[in-house]
Amino acid sequence: MTIAVVVGNGESLRHTPLEKIKHPTFAVNRIHKLYPFTNWRPTYYVRTEPVGGTDDPDEFHEECRLHVRLGEQCTFPKIWKEWLGEHPNVTYRNTCRHFSRNYMPSGWHLPMLCDYGTVITAAIQEAVIRGTSEIVLVGCDLTGLHFTKDYKGAIQSELWLKAHELAKRECPVPIYNATIGG
Repeated sequence: MTIAVVVGNGESLRHTPLEKIKHPTFAVNRIHKLYPFTNWRPTYYVRTEPVGGTDDPDEFHEECRLHVRLGEQCTFPKIWKEWLGEHPNVTYRNTCRHFSRNYMPSGWHLPMLCDYGTVITAAIQEAVIRGTSEIVLVGCDLTGLHFTKDYKGAIQSELWLKAHELAKRECPVPIYNATIGG
């Protein structure tokens, strides 16, 4: 793998021609809400936040199972294996827990995924682990606005910005932001 594209959930995705991407893609969280509007599907799906940190744990579980059923290559925290089970398209990784706004880690912990601030940086790390030599970001608006109004999710743009700064400093390969308007 040479170039990988990490796809966020920002509002710019409404105008991003994902079908034209010819490189492996790493998408996150509620990307499936975009599926009715495009034929594009990610190569990899990454999700790392704590299950208890969501508004609706049942919906959260179903979203994760959806990506597994669709055959996407999923990466989840190793601690999820107990409830999600063994699947040929699921990789379980050790992850740290740095969700606090008050504690920014001094660095990543590869091959353990550091999930500080945003799953986007965990997807970047997964791309690195899988051997990419360059990473391109799309849909990483950092505004707190998502590609659909029915997207539930925390708006933490200040924390996201810090996580992206950490990624810029720690990532061993170049990262380019191709987010429309980014």
